[in-house]
Amino acid sequence: MRKREDHLPKAQKAPDEPRVAAHDRRFDVLDPLALQRSAGNAAVARLLGRPTTADSRALQRMTAIRTRADLGYGNAQQTWQQELFGQVGTVLHHREGIPNTVKAQVNAFGDGQNAGTYKHHVPYDAIAKAIIDNISAMTLGQAIGYLDGLHQAFGVRANEQFDPQRSRADYDGWLDSAIVALADNPSNIFRWANSTGGWLDTPIGAGAALMNRLNTVRQLYLAQLNV
Repeated sequence: MRKREDHLPKAQKAPDEPRVAAHDRRFDVLDPLALQRSAGNAAVARLLGRPTTADSRALQRMTAIRTRADLGYGNAQQTWQQELFGQVGTVLHHREGIPNTVKAQVNAFGDGQNAGTYKHHVPYDAIAKAIIDNISAMTLGQAIGYLDGLHQAFGVRANEQFDPQRSRADYDGWLDSAIVALADNPSNIFRWANSTGGWLDTPIGAGAALMNRLNTVRQLYLAQLNV
């Protein structure tokens, strides 16, 4: 005899819907405009590809872009380079660990210790947020020139495997590496056992060479990004 429960209708579970919540811990830097939008969150959450870096690590892309065209409201007379961030788009950036190539560059300065963790003097999140805030009123094309100028000022480069002028997919990868190059700038990172912690992390008892390097890059971030 079949049990009575077999005749009862089973509850239907609603399918999970991809979304980016206002406090999604995957994203350390979140454009405030993302809190005002609910449509198209699945498009924002996509992470495009797994490029391989020079230090042979496979990295999940850490930056996702949403423009008006992504949401289906594009202007047929505009190219994707003419699409805006800001009012019609959102940039989400997720922080990953410091790349091994960057750690090697920090070690090459020879002004740190052989033990201890690698730390940012000016916070990574503050740098990334300042960049995103500054490009929020630009077009995707205008952001290329702006970020190229920052790279020259800081002496860093985006991942050259991406050509931001070639395609939107290449642009997304390039923007990701462009932000990381500035936020993980080796000149702003030190290896030291004891530091002050806090917003402007400073090594305790460091020599003149290390402090001069950190003070110099600090002034550059103030001048270029006001952080």
